[in-house]
Amino acid sequence: MSSGDFSPEFLPKHGLFTFIWKIYNFSFSPHGEKGRLESPRFNVESLDNSEWYLGVFPGRAPVTCHVYRPDNKEEPEFIRTNYMYSFLTADETRQYWCEMKNLNFKRGTNLGYIELDRRIRNFKDIFLPNDTLTVVFHMWKNNDCATTINTRCTARTSICVERRLFDYQINNFLQYRCRSNIPVKVASKRLPSFEMIFSCTGGAVFDEKLLIKIRRLANAEKKSIFLACKISVLNKNGDVGFSAKEEHRFSASENETEWLFPPFIRVNKIASSADMYFKTKSLTLRCEFAISHGILFSEIEECSYEVPEDQTNTLSLEAERKTVANDLLNMCNQGTLCDVKLSSGDETLPAHWLILCARSDVFKAMFESDMTEKASGIVTIPNLEVEDLKRLVVFLYTDSLEDLSIDSATSLYTVADLYQIEELKRKCANFLVCGISVANVCACLQFGDLYQDDILMNAVTAFICERKDVVYKSDDWKNLMLVDSNLTARIMLFVSNETI
Repeated sequence: MSSGDFSPEFLPKHGLFTFIWKIYNFSFSPHGEKGRLESPRFNVESLDNSEWYLGVFPGRAPVTCHVYRPDNKEEPEFIRTNYMYSFLTADETRQYWCEMKNLNFKRGTNLGYIELDRRIRNFKDIFLPNDTLTVVFHMWKNNDCATTINTRCTARTSICVERRLFDYQINNFLQYRCRSNIPVKVASKRLPSFEMIFSCTGGAVFDEKLLIKIRRLANAEKKSIFLACKISVLNKNGDVGFSAKEEHRFSASENETEWLFPPFIRVNKIASSADMYFKTKSLTLRCEFAISHGILFSEIEECSYEVPEDQTNTLSLEAERKTVANDLLNMCNQGTLCDVKLSSGDETLPAHWLILCARSDVFKAMFESDMTEKASGIVTIPNLEVEDLKRLVVFLYTDSLEDLSIDSATSLYTVADLYQIEELKRKCANFLVCGISVANVCACLQFGDLYQDDILMNAVTAFICERKDVVYKSDDWKNLMLVDSNLTARIMLFVSNETI
């Protein structure tokens, strides 16, 4: 196993199977030391159509990932293979990779693993962007493999997380000595009910600490629960004065029903700053909970293939295609024989009208008629950032699209729709589909409805069907109901019919 940067030259140019697994809300995995998260199972056609899956152990000090071959008696006992896999960082570099070559992999076993040290500085920022862990796995036969088809498969697993937020006032806090039980309400039957128990203890009156216990109710289903809790003391203006955040796992054992939140509120600290924290005689606490009990869904998202028309010359044709495209792009970048300019804002990039016409019927119509663009030699692309204009040019010449974000995908989609560049629309739509979340699902819904994009609308409605409890309670959904009640009514009717 290596902790250095991954080098793509280690991989074969053909016959490669790639599996990309994203685990959303990774920090909330409820599995303990011996538990594991399993990826969706996938078949590798070039390896006797054998079945495989990855397993991550999130509860260990170093996070470990293993590759497994199920004990399927219909498959050969041994399969000779090569594989390599790694963790993906926020900037999409591959770290902590493991390479196994010419391995005789036995049915029903796992061999080779990678581990990720949680003690790395800025661990979450580097390896868990948006709390998502990504594993990239490659598998291929030896060099004598006959197939030249490359396969890319993407999958996602999402940990269920529900959040609770409420403010609680402790009346007459400086004279407060009574035990008080406060329910932590849950909005989903998937999760158990909790209660918070407040009491003061220890030392003389003003040396006391406020104790906060969190208890799983006796009638709750006994299953492993992960709980992240943040408790803040609010000042008299309603702003956070100070706070503490802790995490805890309730095991499935019937004996574990109560957790003591680490004491951090001292009575004397509050009393000495009474003017800051008391609007009346009450102390206000803001309680924030994130509760998880396991996997919400785990699925294969997409499987794409590079299928050659004639496998005997696929490599040479592919190399020739890339060479031609890159040569043309280099001419464009150098301004060689360029006869048109693409302009947006203050940025202007050279191009060749022949390439533009080949890629877009709208561009073709411009230069076949007496439109302004033909006379001026300048095509103005509205509302496009500089980097997105560059991405557009690269796509027109090479058919490749890299380093996208949600904003750039929507901008380029809009341009693609305007100029009828269908392949660019499709790629942007697929990128938006992979990035749908509770935070942006309403924006994706409006965007997909605006352009009547079936790919995006189908993905959005499927997402809402799976997470309607969370989506319907979001502020974005409530605002959308006010702005476009017809759209939200159509979606809610569709979701209702799908879930009956």
